[in-house]
Amino acid sequence: MEAWSAAHLAVRQDWLIGWSRRLDAGWIDWRNATDDDFFRAWALLRAGRASGCASHAETAAKVIP
Repeated sequence: MEAWSAAHLAVRQDWLIGWSRRLDAGWIDWRNATDDDFFRAWALLRAGRASGCASHAETAAKVIP
């Protein structure tokens, strides 16, 4: 899920994910999806803790400083 989100919704320069993106229509909604940012950071922290992968926690810290 993180790989898909990073590939399709991480369109902003500040580590937050965009509200929506339609590649077929060629437009991007640059407003951030605040609830998704919190859930993404939470999931990354849980994944990092469960797997021992430090990069998940590092990405979470960039999303929600």
